[in-house]
Amino acid sequence: YYVQSLYSSLHCGRTLSKSYIEDTTELTFSTLKNIAHIRINTVRGLYRLKERAFADLLNLHTIDIRNQIWLVIIDSGAFQNLPKLEHLNIVNTGISTFPDLHLVRSSSLRFSLEFMDNPKLLVIPPNAFTGLCDHALNLKITSNGLQEIMARAFNGSKLKNLNLELGQDHCRRYLAYSP
Repeated sequence: YYVQSLYSSLHCGRTLSKSYIEDTTELTFSTLKNIAHIRINTVRGLYRLKERAFADLLNLHTIDIRNQIWLVIIDSGAFQNLPKLEHLNIVNTGISTFPDLHLVRSSSLRFSLEFMDNPKLLVIPPNAFTGLCDHALNLKITSNGLQEIMARAFNGSKLKNLNLELGQDHCRRYLAYSP
Protein backbone atom coordinates (compact mmCIF):
# COMPACT_ATOMS: atom_id res chain seq x y z
CA TYR A 1 0.00 0.00 0.00
CA TYR A 2 2.71 2.48 0.95
CA VAL A 3 4.74 1.86 -2.18
CA GLN A 4 1.56 2.24 -4.30
CA SER A 5 0.93 5.55 -2.56
CA LEU A 6 4.49 6.52 -3.37
CA TYR A 7 4.00 5.83 -7.07
CA SER A 8 0.65 7.62 -7.16
CA SER A 9 2.16 10.71 -5.59
CA LEU A 10 5.16 10.77 -7.87
CA HIS A 11 3.23 9.98 -11.09
CA CYS A 12 1.06 13.02 -10.39
CA GLY A 13 4.18 15.20 -10.12
CA ARG A 14 3.80 15.78 -6.41
CA THR A 15 6.36 15.60 -3.65
CA LEU A 16 6.53 12.41 -1.67
CA SER A 17 5.89 13.95 1.70
CA LYS A 18 4.66 12.84 5.10
CA SER A 19 4.15 9.27 3.95
CA TYR A 20 5.53 6.11 5.49
CA ILE A 21 7.87 3.60 3.86
CA GLU A 22 10.69 1.72 5.54
CA ASP A 23 13.14 1.23 2.73
CA THR A 24 13.42 1.08 -1.02
CA THR A 25 13.94 -2.00 -3.12
CA GLU A 26 16.06 -2.46 -6.19
CA LEU A 27 14.63 -0.34 -9.00
CA THR A 28 12.03 1.25 -6.69
CA PHE A 29 11.49 4.16 -9.05
CA SER A 30 12.09 2.24 -12.30
CA THR A 31 8.49 2.48 -13.51
CA LEU A 32 8.74 6.28 -13.48
CA LYS A 33 10.68 6.40 -16.76
CA ASN A 34 9.70 9.95 -17.73
CA ILE A 35 9.89 11.59 -14.33
CA ALA A 36 12.12 14.65 -14.18
CA HIS A 37 12.06 15.47 -10.46
CA ILE A 38 11.86 13.30 -7.36
CA ARG A 39 11.49 15.02 -4.03
CA ILE A 40 11.34 12.94 -0.87
CA ASN A 41 10.47 15.07 2.13
CA THR A 42 9.61 13.92 5.66
CA VAL A 43 8.80 10.33 4.74
CA ARG A 44 8.51 8.70 8.16
CA GLY A 45 10.35 5.44 8.61
CA LEU A 46 12.48 5.61 5.45
CA TYR A 47 15.74 4.33 6.88
CA ARG A 48 17.46 2.89 3.81
CA LEU A 49 17.94 3.51 0.11
CA LYS A 50 18.92 0.16 -1.36
CA GLU A 51 21.20 -0.55 -4.29
CA ARG A 52 19.70 0.62 -7.61
CA ALA A 53 16.81 2.44 -5.89
CA PHE A 54 17.44 5.29 -8.35
CA ALA A 55 18.67 3.46 -11.45
CA ASP A 56 18.25 3.97 -15.17
CA LEU A 57 16.00 7.01 -14.90
CA LEU A 58 17.15 8.58 -18.12
CA ASN A 59 15.04 11.77 -17.87
CA LEU A 60 15.60 12.51 -14.20
CA HIS A 61 16.99 16.01 -13.54
CA THR A 62 16.60 16.38 -9.77
CA ILE A 63 16.70 14.16 -6.70
CA ASP A 64 15.89 16.15 -3.59
CA ILE A 65 15.98 14.20 -0.32
CA ARG A 66 15.12 16.42 2.67
CA ASN A 67 14.16 16.09 6.32
CA GLN A 68 14.80 12.35 6.42
CA ILE A 69 16.33 12.05 9.88
CA TRP A 70 15.39 8.36 9.87
CA LEU A 71 17.44 7.75 6.70
CA VAL A 72 20.68 6.22 7.97
CA ILE A 73 21.82 3.97 5.11
CA ILE A 74 22.38 4.73 1.45
CA ASP A 75 23.65 1.52 -0.13
CA SER A 76 26.52 1.54 -2.59
CA GLY A 77 25.02 1.94 -6.04
CA ALA A 78 21.71 3.44 -4.88
CA PHE A 79 22.17 6.09 -7.59
CA GLN A 80 23.04 4.56 -11.00
CA ASN A 81 22.99 5.60 -14.64
CA LEU A 82 21.32 8.99 -14.33
CA PRO A 83 22.67 10.78 -17.43
CA LYS A 84 20.50 13.93 -17.18
CA LEU A 85 20.77 14.43 -13.43
CA GLU A 86 21.60 18.05 -12.67
CA HIS A 87 20.85 18.33 -8.96
CA LEU A 88 21.35 15.85 -6.14
CA ASN A 89 20.46 17.25 -2.72
CA ILE A 90 20.80 15.25 0.47
CA VAL A 91 19.69 17.51 3.30
CA ASN A 92 18.94 16.83 6.97
CA THR A 93 19.33 13.05 7.12
CA GLY A 94 20.74 10.58 9.61
CA ILE A 95 23.43 9.18 7.29
CA SER A 96 26.84 8.66 8.84
CA THR A 97 28.65 7.29 5.79
CA PHE A 98 29.24 9.31 2.66
CA PRO A 99 27.23 7.65 -0.14
CA ASP A 100 28.97 5.97 -3.05
CA LEU A 101 28.17 8.17 -6.04
CA HIS A 102 30.56 6.75 -8.65
CA LEU A 103 27.76 5.14 -10.72
CA VAL A 104 25.64 8.28 -11.19
CA ARG A 105 27.48 9.14 -14.42
CA SER A 106 25.68 12.36 -15.23
CA SER A 107 26.53 14.09 -18.49
CA SER A 108 24.88 17.36 -17.42
CA LEU A 109 26.97 20.45 -18.09
CA ARG A 110 25.84 22.06 -14.82
CA PHE A 111 25.79 19.40 -12.15
CA SER A 112 25.33 20.44 -8.52
CA LEU A 113 25.58 18.33 -5.41
CA GLU A 114 24.42 19.57 -2.02
CA PHE A 115 25.07 17.91 1.34
CA MET A 116 23.64 20.00 4.13
CA ASP A 117 22.56 19.49 7.76
CA ASN A 118 23.67 15.86 8.05
CA PRO A 119 25.07 15.96 11.60
CA LYS A 120 26.22 12.32 11.65
CA LEU A 121 28.19 12.63 8.41
CA LEU A 122 31.75 12.74 9.74
CA VAL A 123 34.11 11.90 6.85
CA ILE A 124 34.43 12.54 3.15
CA PRO A 125 36.43 9.56 1.82
CA PRO A 126 39.02 9.46 -0.98
CA ASN A 127 37.58 9.58 -4.51
CA ALA A 128 34.15 10.55 -3.17
CA PHE A 129 33.14 12.33 -6.38
CA THR A 130 34.78 10.14 -9.04
CA GLY A 131 32.27 9.05 -11.70
CA LEU A 132 29.62 11.45 -10.48
CA CYS A 133 29.57 13.62 -13.59
CA ASP A 134 31.46 14.11 -16.84
CA HIS A 135 31.66 17.89 -16.63
CA ALA A 136 32.13 20.64 -14.06
CA LEU A 137 30.91 19.91 -10.54
CA ASN A 138 29.37 22.51 -8.24
CA LEU A 139 29.59 21.25 -4.70
CA LYS A 140 27.98 22.65 -1.57
CA ILE A 141 28.82 20.99 1.75
CA THR A 142 27.45 22.95 4.70
CA SER A 143 26.45 22.38 8.32
CA ASN A 144 27.37 18.70 8.48
CA GLY A 145 29.18 16.95 11.31
CA LEU A 146 32.37 16.62 9.26
CA GLN A 147 35.52 15.91 11.18
CA GLU A 148 37.73 14.83 8.29
CA ILE A 149 38.13 15.34 4.58
CA MET A 150 40.46 12.56 3.57
CA ALA A 151 43.33 13.00 1.13
CA ARG A 152 42.21 12.69 -2.49
CA ALA A 153 38.55 13.27 -1.58
CA PHE A 154 38.11 15.38 -4.72
CA ASN A 155 40.33 13.15 -6.89
CA GLY A 156 38.84 12.47 -10.32
CA SER A 157 36.26 15.25 -10.12
CA LYS A 158 36.14 18.35 -12.27
CA LEU A 159 35.40 20.65 -9.38
CA LYS A 160 34.22 24.05 -10.55
CA ASN A 161 32.80 25.56 -7.36
CA LEU A 162 33.19 24.41 -3.78
CA ASN A 163 31.15 25.94 -0.99
CA LEU A 164 32.43 24.37 2.20
CA GLU A 165 31.01 25.86 5.38
CA LEU A 166 31.75 24.31 8.71
CA GLY A 167 31.25 25.26 12.34
CA GLN A 168 33.81 27.34 14.21
CA ASP A 169 35.44 24.25 15.74
CA HIS A 170 36.51 22.96 12.34
CA CYS A 171 37.41 26.12 10.41
CA ARG A 172 41.17 26.09 10.92
CA ARG A 173 41.57 22.49 9.90
CA TYR A 174 39.61 22.85 6.65
CA LEU A 175 40.72 26.27 5.50
CA ALA A 176 44.20 24.80 5.13
CA TYR A 177 42.94 21.90 2.99
CA SER A 178 43.67 21.83 -0.72
CA PRO A 179 42.96 18.93 -3.12
